[in-house]
Amino acid sequence: MELEQFEKASVLVGQEFHQHLDEIMMSWIPSRQLVQKAFQNRFKHHKSGKMIVLDTFCPWSDHLSVIDTNNVLYVIYPATEHDWRVQCVKKRGSLFESRHPLPRRWRGLSTERLRQITNLETAMFVHASGFIGGCKNYSDAMKMAEMALKTA
Repeated sequence: MELEQFEKASVLVGQEFHQHLDEIMMSWIPSRQLVQKAFQNRFKHHKSGKMIVLDTFCPWSDHLSVIDTNNVLYVIYPATEHDWRVQCVKKRGSLFESRHPLPRRWRGLSTERLRQITNLETAMFVHASGFIGGCKNYSDAMKMAEMALKTA
């Protein structure tokens, strides 16, 4: 009976190991390359170099923390085909605190009110903590990040 349980546990651990390995090979490693490229091209999107743009969403946070010591404040990326996000980079060593959160006056507003305040036609939301915001297109997402950057 114990041998049978051990064999089942071994199979389960093996499956989890292979699943984790697949995730590393199919997502983690390619993500590093995407983040590295976006970091190298950061001045093409904004003269400050304080934001990077990803062509596709990927797990970027850990990679960026290794590549960038403290310069990038925002990561702009497509959440879906028609939705873009402006996400704040966390402070080094912090789980939740952003280097430069989105402006307090935008946080938690209705879509209509957010659009009035920002003059961004496609603004959708800014989270109540200010760590992320969304727009319906790339152009407005960039403008959102640029306006937030000016509040520094």
